[in-house]
This record gives sequence, C-alpha cells and structure tokens, in this order.
Amino acid sequence: MRISVNRPWRVLCIGLLVVAVALVGCAAPAAPSPTAAPAKPAAAATGAPAAAATSAPAAAKPAAYKIGHFVPLTGSQAEFGTSFAETAKMAVEEVNAKGGVDGVKLEMVTEDHMGDPKQGLTAFNKLVQVDKVPLIVGAWSTVIMATAPVADQNQVVLINYGANAVTVRGSGKFVFSTFPLADLDIKVLADYVYDKLSARKGAVLYINNDTGRSNAETFKAAFEAKGGKILAYESHQPEAMDFGAQLAKIKAADPDVVHIPSLIQEMPRIVKQAREMGIKAQFTSYSVAEGQQLLDQGGDAADGLIYTFLAPPETKPEVKEFYDRWKAKFGKVPPGSSYNMYVWDTLTTVVPAVIKYAAQKGYGFTGEGLRKAFTEVKEFDTKVTGRTIFQFPGQDVKKPVTLKKVNAKAKTFDTLTVIEPQ
Repeated sequence: MRISVNRPWRVLCIGLLVVAVALVGCAAPAAPSPTAAPAKPAAAATGAPAAAATSAPAAAKPAAYKIGHFVPLTGSQAEFGTSFAETAKMAVEEVNAKGGVDGVKLEMVTEDHMGDPKQGLTAFNKLVQVDKVPLIVGAWSTVIMATAPVADQNQVVLINYGANAVTVRGSGKFVFSTFPLADLDIKVLADYVYDKLSARKGAVLYINNDTGRSNAETFKAAFEAKGGKILAYESHQPEAMDFGAQLAKIKAADPDVVHIPSLIQEMPRIVKQAREMGIKAQFTSYSVAEGQQLLDQGGDAADGLIYTFLAPPETKPEVKEFYDRWKAKFGKVPPGSSYNMYVWDTLTTVVPAVIKYAAQKGYGFTGEGLRKAFTEVKEFDTKVTGRTIFQFPGQDVKKPVTLKKVNAKAKTFDTLTVIEPQ
C-alpha cells in the first residue's frame, strides 16, 4: 500500500527532522557500559594443545563425520572389492559401537569404481561434489593414480589402503598410503629367490597397467642388481584369456623363476597354461595371489607359487581375532586377506585418529585440516598390521614382509618366512 502526504505536512516534517538531527549531533558521547571490564594483557603461550596460542578454536562438531569409499563392486575385480566394502562396513560399525570419534559417528558413502580409472574418476567426483566428503579411502593403482590430481585440486584427502604401484608415492600432497608400495616387498622377493633359491635366470609376465608395470620393473631391477638376468620380459592386457605367445618366449628362455604381477582373474589362467606348455620354473607373485580363485581355477598348476604378503601371519593374536571376526560374520576367510587387514586398520585406527587430532587442534573436518593432521601425527597404533609410521616425503609406510607359498593339495597358503625391511 502506498502512503500519500500532502505538501504542507511534508514541509513541516522535513523541518522537524532537521532539528532532531542537530540535537543528536550536540549530545554528549555515550558513557561506557558499567559492566565492561578493562582488557587484560594476552597470556603467554604455554605449549598445551588446547591453548589459543598453539591451536585455533575448536570448530562445532558435525552431526556425523561423512567419509567416502570407492572400490570395484562390479566387474572382474568385484570379488576383492566386495570383500573390502564388507570389511569397511564392519570397521565403521566397530568405531560407532565404541562411541564414534569423540561422540560423533562415522558415516561412510561407498561408490563402485569397477577397478577402472575412468569409472574411478566418476565415482570420486560424485563423492566430492555431491556427497561433499573431505576424505576418501580406496585402492587399485590405476584408480589411485587417476584420482590423485583431482584430490589435490579439490583438497580432499585420499587414503590408499591397497594400491602398491611405486608411482603412487608423491602423486599428490593429499595422497597418503597406509599400504606399502612395491619397491618394498618385491625387492625382498627378488632378493629371496636369488639368495635362497639360487635363481639366476628370470622371466616376467605382467599385466599392462600401473600395478603390473611398477611391480615388474621393481622385480627386474632388484633381481639384476643381485647379479641375475631377466631373459624374457612380457606383458598382457587386462582380462586376457590366452597367453600362448608370451609363454612361448618365456619357455624358450628356460628361466629358473617366472614372476607374474598380474591380477587375480588372469593369474590362474597364466599358471595353468604355463604348466601345460611344460614350463617348470618357480612362479612368484604378490599379495593378490592369496585368494580362493587361484586355488579353484589354478589347481595343481598354482602349487608352490611364492608370493609376498604385507601383513603378519595368522599366529599373531590380533590377526587371528580379525580372521575369526570376519569368518563369524561372513562365513569365510576374506579374499585378499592382507588387503582387508589394511582396510580394517585404516578405518578403525588411522581415520578416527586423524579426525580427532584435527578437531582438537581446531583444523576442522576439511581436507586441508585432515591433511595437516596427517603430517603432524605421523604414527598410528594399528593393531592388526603392526604400527604404522608415515615416511615423508612420499607419505607412505614400511612394514615387515611375509613370504608365503601356495599349497594346492591342502588348499592353504603357508608362511615361509618374515623379513624386516632394511
């Protein structure tokens, strides 16, 4: 509604307004509030974590600490990825059952990356842009390498609990690896077959992706540094079925050892076809070998294969407890059990400790705050895989290396030895 005022009244109103303004301008300044206290000098810094001089005021706690998780839930890598998702869910339930992180529960959003870098980028961007998570956990070297630059661009912490490509090291300042990289365990493996098995001639058949290339290069360099020779160096594409051409070259080289850094769906085919072609060399691989799929599909051809295992043996009480818990809940031993141990330790110990420290220091539940917390905490009391100590630069870890051997007849994976890293 519009209000109309005629001209005489308008002149009078203007005059009264001028007088009022003049009176206000001549008024005395307002007296200070009787309750105001004189300012005190700033206190000296004490060094205590909660002191204002050493940390920012604590941010308000969120309703829940929402984090992201991306793994292959479908496709050829789903057997491992699904088990990782089950372990992750079990770990979050464990944290929340104990009160969460200082009373705030964890909330986990899981996306399927199918073990594919393009799908990995889609899943990662969904977690960042839609779910607004400041921290994401996951694995698979090709996926971690594809998403590391995006993690830095968006200031989102990316925790790798299973990718072992050496190229993951230094891939981004927001990328942290709780799982040791290949130049730790694969060097130990190469030294072992040279020193203990007296292997002098070697061959390599690797999957042509970040995982395989990094692993193969590390084995070749370490074996040749000891004095051995790699006489055949072959690759295959993901999900390949026929390895006849590569294995023919390997057979012609007559190696003492054949190293196979492939993935779980190809490895049983490789060892079976190799034995059928008459290759009698010692087979070696890495943690991915430990799974029911190798026993079921590789059969007797997998017998005696030696591989690295980056977790303590089952005789360790904490490892046995983890296995028992998993078997009680899901009725079986987890495929890729060493990886699952890292999923468990990452989510029950590392992530809560980083979130708690960031909150105490006033860094907030942000990617930058959590990254800063990581660089300051550095050490974590991870019970199953053993104490986690981050190395900087690189933001990765070292752990003891267990060498294990496939027993196809007993359908077991037997420990050979445990080697401390140099």
